[in-house]
Amino acid sequence: MEIPSKIKVGLMSGFYYGSPGCRMGLWKLGAERLKAEGTNYNILLGGLVDGKSLEAELRIRSKKVKGAERAALRGQFIEEVAQILKENIPVIPGAHLHMTTSGPYDGKIGAEIAVRLQALRRSDISYAGEGGMILELRQ
Repeated sequence: MEIPSKIKVGLMSGFYYGSPGCRMGLWKLGAERLKAEGTNYNILLGGLVDGKSLEAELRIRSKKVKGAERAALRGQFIEEVAQILKENIPVIPGAHLHMTTSGPYDGKIGAEIAVRLQALRRSDISYAGEGGMILELRQ
């Protein structure tokens, strides 16, 4: 990735996809604000998904299938959620979104979804793992 001559960082947290209070509208509003501010490095500090709600949904779906299908179901579910996020997280031209997940909020499933989301949108999204990141910015 090419380092821009001027670096402006935007911070976000707590979208919680999958929760009853999911904030899809907040993503769009936040993206508009970040674009207006001219940020080029945006960081999502956890809360990409509501891990507990998604695990509960996966348990409900798992009851309907047996054996090998159950193992495949998790992968299909992660793909489904990652595709939804790919389509709904706004693209901000000239900006890159760096994500971290939080164990207590996103859970293991959130980390798995973030990895898949990064693979789907490599050009503008990267996942730095759970808990935090060190991001070297040079001007």
